[in-house]
Amino acid sequence: MGLSNTSQNSTFVKLKINKETDTPVFYKMEKKGDLWVESEQFNKAEGILKGIKVETYTHEGKEKMSMKITLQDGDEQIIVSAGFNYATRSMLNSIAGCNSIGLLELKAAKWGKGEKKYPTIFVTNNGQKTSWKYQMADIPEVEHVKNKKGEIVSSDDTDVNVFFKNLIEIDINPKTTNEFEVEREMKSTGQEKVREDMPKIDDGLPF
Repeated sequence: MGLSNTSQNSTFVKLKINKETDTPVFYKMEKKGDLWVESEQFNKAEGILKGIKVETYTHEGKEKMSMKITLQDGDEQIIVSAGFNYATRSMLNSIAGCNSIGLLELKAAKWGKGEKKYPTIFVTNNGQKTSWKYQMADIPEVEHVKNKKGEIVSSDDTDVNVFFKNLIEIDINPKTTNEFEVEREMKSTGQEKVREDMPKIDDGLPF
């Protein structure tokens, strides 16, 4: 269970799509001097979901949303920072489809037939495959602006991201083990929780 073979109080991870392979990757973040840098790469993360927090930030003059996913693996807390995109929205839809949330495995991969394969995050809950709660017809579409050649020049995913922000608040977080319960359990077992400042990364996706 977890992300690596070593246990730490807090492990910081960034989930993003590798531009060269178009595949999602979990990057473990390590502090070197005053900077947080990507180190090891993983294709999955695992743990008990404590909750998902949605945050807003400004990138290139535009307000965007990101999420922090907190997984608990024994005394190790894995904090995954991710943006809203096709892969993470699919992941959220799968988690929302669970009647109750236990041990989650988030596996980064590509999905599709033939040459058309898309980045996605497969989700298992207590070892069982999950299904989307909402079908495509129920979800707002990303709005695209195209030029005369039919090429996409800009996109607006505001409506679909607001939909998934509400999904997190209504269909996911109420089913999770909240932070108070986890801290109470850790204290009862004599485990001390060490709080650390979240690293900040200036790459358009705040950590």
